Amino acid sequence: MNAESTKKKVSISIDSEVWEDAGKKIPNRSEFIEKILKYYLDNVCMDEQLIIKNIGKLNAELSVLETRLLNIRKNRLSKIDEKDIFEAPMVTINRLHEGLGEIGKNQIEKFAKQYDVSYDELLEHIESLDYNIVNYAEPNRNLK
Repeated sequence: MNAESTKKKVSISIDSEVWEDAGKKIPNRSEFIEKILKYYLDNVCMDEQLIIKNIGKLNAELSVLETRLLNIRKNRLSKIDEKDIFEAPMVTINRLHEGLGEIGKNQIEKFAKQYDVSYDELLEHIESLDYNIVNYAEPNRNLK
């Protein structure tokens, strides 16, 4: 079944209602029937060894896709966990930053200890929010 093969005109018997319905839904019935026959010959009539080979190939592809899916889910969960970890300290940090226009590393360190989270990770999270971070902020300064 190569590109150089010639077409042969054949006559087949098909129920007239089925043929009419197919004509309404399938623009080129001959091409459609040819594709179905090729699919059948390539996939249904395969010998056992070829089927086993195809199963192995598809299992390898499936394994790769499953691994990718697991990695995507792990990354999504780690991002959700990260948000949950910082949710409590960020309430106060957000309020301070909104009021003072800045947040001190000394304050971040205090909240990291208070909420039992990593100072470095909390600082990195705050930096990712583009907050104005200073080395030292007065804790009792008047809020804006």
